[in-house]
Amino acid sequence: MKSAGYRLFLARFRALFFLLPVFLAATIVLADSGSSDSHLDKVVLRLKWLHQFQFAGYYAAIEQGFYRDAGLEVEIVEDTPGEESVKTVVSGRAHFGIGGAELLLHRSRGEPVVVLAAIYQHSPLAFLVPATNDITNIHQLAGRRVMLEKHSAELLAYLRAEGLKMDDLEILPHTYGVNELIEGKADAISAYLSDEPFNFVMRNLEYRVFTPQSSGIDFYGDVLFTSEDQVRNYPERVAAFVAATKKGWQYAMDNPQEIIELILSRYSQRHSREHLQFEAEKSKALIGREVVEIGYMNPGRWRHIAEKYHELAMLPADISLEGFIYTPETVDNLFWRRVLQLGELVIALLLLWFVIRLIRAHFNLEDLYRKNRIASRRLKKNRRQIAMLLGSMPGMAYKCEIGDKWTMKYASRGCKELTGYLPEELVNNVKADYADFIVPGDLARIRQVVMQAIEAGKPYNLTYRIVDAAGQQKWVWDQGQLSSGRKKRNKTRIVEGFISDISEAKKLEAENQRAIADLQQALGEIKVLRGIIPICSSCKKIRDDKGLWNQVEQYLKDHTDSEFSHSICPECAAKMYPRQNG
Repeated sequence: MKSAGYRLFLARFRALFFLLPVFLAATIVLADSGSSDSHLDKVVLRLKWLHQFQFAGYYAAIEQGFYRDAGLEVEIVEDTPGEESVKTVVSGRAHFGIGGAELLLHRSRGEPVVVLAAIYQHSPLAFLVPATNDITNIHQLAGRRVMLEKHSAELLAYLRAEGLKMDDLEILPHTYGVNELIEGKADAISAYLSDEPFNFVMRNLEYRVFTPQSSGIDFYGDVLFTSEDQVRNYPERVAAFVAATKKGWQYAMDNPQEIIELILSRYSQRHSREHLQFEAEKSKALIGREVVEIGYMNPGRWRHIAEKYHELAMLPADISLEGFIYTPETVDNLFWRRVLQLGELVIALLLLWFVIRLIRAHFNLEDLYRKNRIASRRLKKNRRQIAMLLGSMPGMAYKCEIGDKWTMKYASRGCKELTGYLPEELVNNVKADYADFIVPGDLARIRQVVMQAIEAGKPYNLTYRIVDAAGQQKWVWDQGQLSSGRKKRNKTRIVEGFISDISEAKKLEAENQRAIADLQQALGEIKVLRGIIPICSSCKKIRDDKGLWNQVEQYLKDHTDSEFSHSICPECAAKMYPRQNG
């Protein structure tokens, strides 16, 4: 009988089974409405620098609820000195990051980065010099003091394209400001066209910029990227983040003043309002949304960037871009979303039904498991006992393949005493075939008897002769049957059974046969009187088989081998010769 606990448990699960559809339907509605932040997917975006208008689209996507509507809760983390954003994303400490064309170099080194959207169609990186010094072209940087920032691979490519090497420059640590440049402590710095030049404008100072574009190096600027792990395991998250980010940038470009105020009030006051306005104007030109949609990437352009890096010995030839450029696999279609949600509901119900069945079976399985353990222990014990029994029995247990060689597949330890070979020497015909032991005249009969028994589905037993390894002939008794699991239609037939040495029994049987024959011969020579013999009560004659009455003497002579000697008993003598006895 089922326990009370089991019945209560089953009742609760049945109730849950009927309540689940309501629960899931409510979940779908809430998910569509975005009414609960507790169900949002939390992700981290790692910036490539500190808070400023360069990242306006991400702030707009948070503020306008684009991420929340996509089911995401986004945390924005500023750049940390000494830690590259690529490592942060690849390691999983952040889900998304912002890089540049140097992401292609990271990919070539085996780092599994995937570019999602090119926010800046043109890179803002350039060399900045004050107009007051005598540097009027890129080549005059040779021997000069240059502050070079990280993420500036395209500037290195620019130098190489112009025939300059790093050794030609005096590289200084970058302070990420322009004071050293204005004060003459540095001759040039790497800079963002949308950022550092404002410090010259604010001071009414002239400046010069040397851009990679002047040498035909027109790389993408800020590029949103993630890891292969995110694309492979969380495709919906990636697609949702990219779509919401593009909407955020569209909003930021349409409402730059609103985003500037948002940055100042919520993110950073490191830059003044005027500085942020300068950055917004320069970013608008670099993003180029009048030409292409925000985030657009051209695989051909990435290939061109790779070829340019190769020309400058920064990349191997023909590097594969497979898996590097993100391609959304699905389109956010309301109809298919509903179909998927319905499918999820059906699957959930089926899973719940399956769980109930599992729990229902659990109580039975526990008992079965306990019984199985007991049976398993008994089985192991029985196997040990059978192995010991087979090893001590005067004969050989076997499993044999029917064929010309009667190949043994298993033989017990009694094999040695029976054939003169160890089991491992006989099994699979390692040193001898079992057919070699059988007296040739018995082989055909053995096969006939065994095959007839198999076809009839019955066991077989027969006796035959073998000659062991020492040349001694033995009589054996063989009893077996088709091995379990082997059907008649199988080409290979395996039989299993037991063979006993009955030579002594055969010897005794022969001796008994000889004794019986001798006895029968002796009995044939003996005439036996038996049964009821009719005798006359008066004359004492005996009636023979033919109905004739004979004297006793004649009857005995005819029915026995006895010889008679004639004499007179004392009583008759007294009667016949009274005088002599008187």
